[in-house]
Formats: sequence, C-alpha cells, structure tokens
Amino acid sequence: CPDGYTSFAGTCYKVFTEEKTSYTDAQTHCNSEGGHLAMPKDQATNQLLVDLISQASHPPVYYYFGLTFSEEKNEFVWDDGSSLAGVSNWGMGEPNGGDEDCAAFCSGRWCDVTCVFTAGFICQVWGK
Repeated sequence: CPDGYTSFAGTCYKVFTEEKTSYTDAQTHCNSEGGHLAMPKDQATNQLLVDLISQASHPPVYYYFGLTFSEEKNEFVWDDGSSLAGVSNWGMGEPNGGDEDCAAFCSGRWCDVTCVFTAGFICQVWGK
C-alpha cells in the first residue's frame, strides 16, 4: 500500500482528517492518489473504516465515502454505479433526504449530507 494506507482484503484505505473538503474535491483528491472514495461494500470493510476513523486525532465528525444519491435510480448507489444490494449502515432516521445527496460516516454510522458540506474523507486504492 502507499504510505499511510492500511491494507485490508487486497485493498488499501486511508482516512483524511486534515483536508476537510466537499464531496467533489474529496473525489478529486482520491483520484490524484490513484484511487477513489472508499466503498465499504461489506460489514467487515465498513467496520475497518469505522475503526480507522476512531483512531484519528482531532477527527472531523463527518467523513465522505463513495456513495451518492442517484436521481435516475431514486436510490443511493456506489460510485462505481453498483447498487447497495442489501449492505447498509444508515444511522437512525437516515437517509433523511432533502438535498442531501452524498453519504458520510457520522459516529460510526452513515448519514446523508449536502455534497458541498466540508468533511473529512476516506480513499481506497488497490493493493499491489
């Protein structure tokens, strides 16, 4: 894995706490690292990310990951276009919609937030 990334099941993950930013800028940052926003498609990966967040010093409350609301499909979809397919870690009363079309970790669960909200973020790159 690149420096600062944690390896898990063939993929590398890194939590960015200092660079609070919008969803689009977070995406761009992950792309520049050679990856994309993390997609915790199973419970084990999701738990790893929650653990990584909890280890961060002075953490922001919210962390973007690769899940956004698709107007076309009228549901949240992963950034690679695949559906949630039964994986879910939404917090109580979430997602609560409105113009909150981006997903972020909040207190170990998922919340929907507006995409211009400034938050930390989590990147994933493929392991070598």
